[in-house]
Amino acid sequence: MRHWILPTSYFHVVFSLPHELNAIILNNKKLMLNCLFAAASKTLLSLGQNELNGKLDFIAILHTWHQKLKDHLHLHDYFSEQLLIPIYRCRRAI
Repeated sequence: MRHWILPTSYFHVVFSLPHELNAIILNNKKLMLNCLFAAASKTLLSLGQNELNGKLDFIAILHTWHQKLKDHLHLHDYFSEQLLIPIYRCRRAI
């Protein structure tokens, strides 16, 4: 299987929700998780636009529990140190 990645460094950011909200979140999953994704997206796009003068390319991965398999809703977001550009020069990952 071939993987393609940008020849750059990547950053990892986690957006968490307080454990005290677990009951509300679990009873309103669609609404609350949409809000979490929207807030994370808006935050990263604002960071790119306001601080870096460009648009960040990122991916968000939802995790719903922690290592002891208890509810812990959070997003892992990854983005490159480079802003989106029209043409990417990629290299294969080994």
